[in-house]
Amino acid sequence: MSARPTSVALADEEHRKKRVRKGTKSCWECKRRKVKCQLSSENVSVCSGCLSRGTTCISQEYPEEHDSSGGPQIGERLGRIELTLDKLMAKLDQYDEQENATKIHTPESMGTGDVLSPFPSTTSTGYDSATTAPILSLFDNSVLGRREKENEFIISKLKSNGEKSSKQCRPLTKVERIRDVLIELLPSQEATNKLCSFNDSWLLMHSLSQHSPQIMLQPTGFNPNHSFNIPGIGKESPATIAQTLLYVAVCLQQVPHGFDASQLGINTSIQARTDKIISTVSGLVTSDDELVACIQGLECLMLLGLFHMNAGNLRRSWLTFRRGMNIGQLMGLHRREDFGSTTLPPGGIHLWRSLMQADRYLSLLLGMPAGAGDCIILSHETFSNPNVNHDLLFIKKITNLAGGIIERNQTEHIHAFATTQELDEKLESIGREMPPSWWEIPDQFETISEKTNSAAKFDRIMSQIYYFQLQSFLHLPFMVRADTERRYEYSKFACMKSSRECISRYLAIRRSGAASFCCRVIDFGAFTACVTLLLNILEIPPVGGDTTLVQDQKRSDRELVETVLGVMSECASAEDVMAIQSVEVIKTLLTSTSTSGNLRLTIPYFGTISIARTPKSSTAPNITQSTPSINTTDQPPLNNTPALMDMTPRATAQAQNEFVTALNCPWAAQPKVSFKSSQFPPLELEQQFEEWPGLHADNTMFFDSLLNTDLEANWYL
Repeated sequence: MSARPTSVALADEEHRKKRVRKGTKSCWECKRRKVKCQLSSENVSVCSGCLSRGTTCISQEYPEEHDSSGGPQIGERLGRIELTLDKLMAKLDQYDEQENATKIHTPESMGTGDVLSPFPSTTSTGYDSATTAPILSLFDNSVLGRREKENEFIISKLKSNGEKSSKQCRPLTKVERIRDVLIELLPSQEATNKLCSFNDSWLLMHSLSQHSPQIMLQPTGFNPNHSFNIPGIGKESPATIAQTLLYVAVCLQQVPHGFDASQLGINTSIQARTDKIISTVSGLVTSDDELVACIQGLECLMLLGLFHMNAGNLRRSWLTFRRGMNIGQLMGLHRREDFGSTTLPPGGIHLWRSLMQADRYLSLLLGMPAGAGDCIILSHETFSNPNVNHDLLFIKKITNLAGGIIERNQTEHIHAFATTQELDEKLESIGREMPPSWWEIPDQFETISEKTNSAAKFDRIMSQIYYFQLQSFLHLPFMVRADTERRYEYSKFACMKSSRECISRYLAIRRSGAASFCCRVIDFGAFTACVTLLLNILEIPPVGGDTTLVQDQKRSDRELVETVLGVMSECASAEDVMAIQSVEVIKTLLTSTSTSGNLRLTIPYFGTISIARTPKSSTAPNITQSTPSINTTDQPPLNNTPALMDMTPRATAQAQNEFVTALNCPWAAQPKVSFKSSQFPPLELEQQFEEWPGLHADNTMFFDSLLNTDLEANWYL
């Protein structure tokens, strides 16, 4: 090519031609850009590249020089860049307008999820809120209609149009962002398989394999080698991913103390990873009404409450279960399945029963009212019907009875003993419905076994523990008054019997392969049973001493408590402050049964035990029973605790006479054990934690609803 500059430049003597290599035809600009230099036509001396770029075309025959006229051309190029940016901003503004238009018609895009109608339709598995909300039924007629189908069509049309027009520059939605954060916390498939192979994880996995097979790797039947399908879970909704993460967190609770976390691909400690999972799921999923208003979301709340319960955070657990029940009620899970024309979502009935059972159990411990009415038991659900699951019916019946105990503890206590007798009769009737073989205690559990009855044995023994704990909760308020009135002797006998049964089943669990099974509620139940037996051992014997039968029984109870002490000492880890302090309390009480001297123990979750040993009076009358006295000298006026007025029984003339007689008896100077409620007077928070270091305020609760019934102050044995 022989490209030439302007005629003036060619005539200038300063621009002398250079000798170039034969065949060189490109200009300086094309050479610098390393592109092919071609003339656009024969009549034009400027190559097509320089013509399109707006640069000066100078052949290599002439020296290269800077063109002073490039300033305006650079300005034109900058102008074209600004024009391109303007078009891009206009495109983004158009996308924002389309997104805003969609948000106006969809509650999901506005972030105000409608938990009242979480299902897309009411014809299949949806829940029609109009069947329970009378005000909405006014609009279901031929004159006034809600036009849900038309709105759904408009919403879907706007969404489809928005996706087509903004497909290339669409930002991530809130759900997608949450999903990405949760996926980052998922462990690898190899680490998950190893985690699920631990001895104690099967206690949780067997339930998952039955009710959540979609996230299992092998969802056919119970198999202790089941694991999570991590690749498939990563494609599911945020609620399903969070559900899996919570199962992983609960399984991490069962990892033996001192386990090397690097074997699971965890760079931090097990506790740090567990805290990370719980905080992330709590902040992104369980706190979002949009995401939890489904079966997977409710199971997330169920698992989160189970995690807090196992960790001993009973108040947090109660709040989580109660929130799950409230959302479940809005979804209609509390209604009968055969009520109306709508059906409940799959798995909703089982999930509602689990939430209700957990809520009532914790409400008993914390002294709170029940969160919902009783379970609905249909007419055909009887123990005589062979087609009915008797284990499930047993749980439903005792859960309903737990509501009766809660109601007794929440109402006036003047007729509490009559209510207790009525509830005890119902509880005994339920227990007699199960055959004797059902109550047998297995020697051990096969934690790694292919037998399908391994999980059934564990579920059955947990149901038995629940039954005997209810029996203890029912009679515990009247146990120490058995020496005051003979009508309370049965309550004392029932408490002792239920405590022994609970301890026997606790030892069966701990002696099996589930020695490191983490559940603070079970440990606390065993601790409560031990304290109950020790209070009976510390009781002042009647004049003349205990009978041989009573002495043998107390000796047997002491051996049982010592066995629990040994098991707890083995299971307690350095971080488990509750277990360590429980061991110390049991040791102290065991020592006090054979030594003299005064003792005062402040026990969170239970109260204050004061043991005062004074010389026996030689003038004590010959009475076959020791009489506890009720001390009110140190009790503050009731108006100092107005929130507790409803918990205080009304004093009758007969009760006042018994009280005066007890104070004037010579037995008041004998050795005694006082059991002080936490509310009469309430212990200072600093005083509680001085003797129990490491406990937090949100982890403490008291048995006031169980211990204050029909009593006005401290208990003295």
